[in-house]
Amino acid sequence: MNNDFNKFEEYYGQPVSKVKERFREDIKNQLYTERMQGKITGNINLTPKEVEQFFKLIPKDSLPYLNAEVGIAELVVYPKINSDQEKNAKEKLEKILAKIKSGEDFSKLAKLHSDDPGSAKNGGELGWMKRGNLVPEFEATAYNLEKDSVSEIIETEYGFHIIKLIGRRGNSILTKHILIKPNFETSDYEKAEKYLDSLRSKIIKDTVVFEAAVREYSSKKAESYHNGGRILNPKTGTSYIEMGDLDPDVYFAIESMKSGEISKVISSTEPDGKKYFRIIKLLSRSSPHKANLKQDYSRIQLAAQEQKKNAIFQEWIAKNLPNVFVEIDPKMDALCPGIGDFKNANTLEN
Repeated sequence: MNNDFNKFEEYYGQPVSKVKERFREDIKNQLYTERMQGKITGNINLTPKEVEQFFKLIPKDSLPYLNAEVGIAELVVYPKINSDQEKNAKEKLEKILAKIKSGEDFSKLAKLHSDDPGSAKNGGELGWMKRGNLVPEFEATAYNLEKDSVSEIIETEYGFHIIKLIGRRGNSILTKHILIKPNFETSDYEKAEKYLDSLRSKIIKDTVVFEAAVREYSSKKAESYHNGGRILNPKTGTSYIEMGDLDPDVYFAIESMKSGEISKVISSTEPDGKKYFRIIKLLSRSSPHKANLKQDYSRIQLAAQEQKKNAIFQEWIAKNLPNVFVEIDPKMDALCPGIGDFKNANTLEN
């Protein structure tokens, strides 16, 4: 750990505390800028006619050629831990908690036993977190701890935890934790897969509507749950995804499907290795084509909104720039002799 700090300080030529302070100021200024731009541009709403006019102004030879895209939705099911494995995980953590209460070092035990590799290497430390950035059960317990005190065993969607509160700064807390994840057995996966397959059968037989099944049965941990099951494109924020950007398991599952069809149950894996199951509904499919209003309205609407926002912002700058007060950083004055002549100017003039 100390070696990492030494490399960091050697690279930046400053102590970690100085670099953090510099980045904090940069981030603060960026947030101020974004907030100001948001106030200036406000909520831009365009009528369909405005979108159409924007599209007509684009030269035909400048229209982008779009790859094949799909709109998809998913219903996600995670396996449930069986009672034996749950009991084993709790018993393991109870033994660790007993060692902590007898005086053994929390950090050493975290490095030895925690199933959270990211924090385990740092003695269980999670870093400073603001309220709302931790799962509810963890947060409720952590915020009720006294400094340097250790919690009893709590359960979250990730497994079972022991938490130690290291410090508190306003609405932020610094904690350490030890996580023990129950092990899944083959039968747990088989039950989840069979359960989802039975839901699929009901949807195909029209016993239940896909969207209703998502609200009732899909895991709330899935980001798509709050979009009615729709999977959004992380690049654009829209519900249209290029085939080449799909996860391989999804790509092959829907490759030969038609709009409205439901895939068979597919097995997927999260970045941390956790296995889960899902079925995919193909909502729409487009072939490679030149951008047009009929197929790409939402994409064109976003582009039109961005243009309108930019025009409003540039208009604001042109109107207010003559009245902007200027402050020159002393460092810049030293680096660029003569720039300080503007230091006392109240306005910028052409």
